[in-house]
Amino acid sequence: MIQDVGLKWSHKKVALVEIGYAFHLAKCFGDQLSVKDVIMKLARAFDVEITENYIYKKYNEIKVRTLDSRTYFLDLLTKMLSQHMAEQDAR
Repeated sequence: MIQDVGLKWSHKKVALVEIGYAFHLAKCFGDQLSVKDVIMKLARAFDVEITENYIYKKYNEIKVRTLDSRTYFLDLLTKMLSQHMAEQDAR
């Protein structure tokens, strides 16, 4: 079962919504699932309580972000991975 993964999401819930939308748009799980289905399955896998209303509310908030980027969490993931690789390369 997906709940048996044993991973607990420790970041903000909105980050899970952001990554869920990215997975959906990239068709990481095929094109049969709705964005809601993808996010709800991720939430269940990572033991996060999310409602359908929360998903769409947070997506609208993501869309109106105006600082450097709309995709804070995806940018953070990219930055952290790139830094890690650079540090390994420097050794």
